[in-house]
Amino acid sequence: MKAVVSKVICVALIGLIVCLTAISNAQPQSDGTVELNEIASTFAMELIKQGDVIADGKGAWTEHRLSAGQENAFIRVYGFA
Repeated sequence: MKAVVSKVICVALIGLIVCLTAISNAQPQSDGTVELNEIASTFAMELIKQGDVIADGKGAWTEHRLSAGQENAFIRVYGFA
């Protein structure tokens, strides 16, 4: 029985070490920059210049949000992809 417990503890410790190593290797970008798609950015700026935008208040999108049941039905029919 002690051998089984020792093996379980050993496996748990190895798993913990692997997780901690993975977390320590995940570092945010130090320069804080964001890379944009230049073509999409130019297109968006043109739409804004033409006035082809919809200005809405904070949280206005919630009026059109589907309920959880509607979202689940959609996923059942079409899947996640």
